[in-house]
Amino acid sequence: MTRFVFKSLMIAGAFLFFGGHLPLPEGLPRGDAAAALRMSLADPALIELLDEQVVPDFAVAAAEKQIAIFAHHIIEGVETGRR
Repeated sequence: MTRFVFKSLMIAGAFLFFGGHLPLPEGLPRGDAAAALRMSLADPALIELLDEQVVPDFAVAAAEKQIAIFAHHIIEGVETGRR
């Protein structure tokens, strides 16, 4: 799930940042950003890059553990009335 969200945000950010700043590939009408995005996402080099694991599994597991501890602490505080 984390990889999907990260990839989606990366693609959306790149599209919003670069859309309109880069020349469109030949054969595409000017201003057809959706077609340019579909064509760019089909690039095998981009797909390979997005499939790379950015964060090691042990780091993800450690972060999940820390979040669970923090959430438990918050819930316990709410239940006991601590501030």
